[in-house]
Amino acid sequence: MLGGTDIRIACPEAKFAVMEPKRGLFAGGGTTVRLPRQIAWPLAMEFLLCADLIPAERAYKMGLLNAVVPREELMATARSFAQRIIANAPLAVQATKQSALQGLYHDEDEIKRLRQAVKELKTVLEGIDSDNSLSSKEAVSTAIEILGNLSLELRTAFEKESKISSWIFQTEDAKEGPKAFAEKRPPVWKSK
Repeated sequence: MLGGTDIRIACPEAKFAVMEPKRGLFAGGGTTVRLPRQIAWPLAMEFLLCADLIPAERAYKMGLLNAVVPREELMATARSFAQRIIANAPLAVQATKQSALQGLYHDEDEIKRLRQAVKELKTVLEGIDSDNSLSSKEAVSTAIEILGNLSLELRTAFEKESKISSWIFQTEDAKEGPKAFAEKRPPVWKSK
């Protein structure tokens, strides 16, 4: 769930984990695609493979969180981040996020498509009269649409992850993990 977010805030009592391996399951939903691209490889592998509950403070030190604040300060802190972002130039924020998203990709064809999308975005934005608020809204709408399409470029990685997930969920271990958990006993793995 954290992997698809830009800003992450938690209270000290929060805990984070990828529990699927402990249950004989596979952590899909983009987790195995995004996390190793967002934090240091050894920390991502520890988080993904050990399936331990990670306290908020450790998650912060691992780079999973932006801040750990008392529960009663969560919304105020989130609003503070939002206000700091919207205080900046919208096009600069959009371009910065677009560039950051582009940095997630390693495939040359994907990078070429991203560059083309950036050119299209620049063309659209150059043709907009900045004094016209309706045109500005249209520009923002177009930018959001293009950025949304850019995120689809992760489709290949997600499709691969989905295939692995489908295979894992058909194994005996995928049945044994949840069953053992429900029965409050250690699982007996068969690697089948």
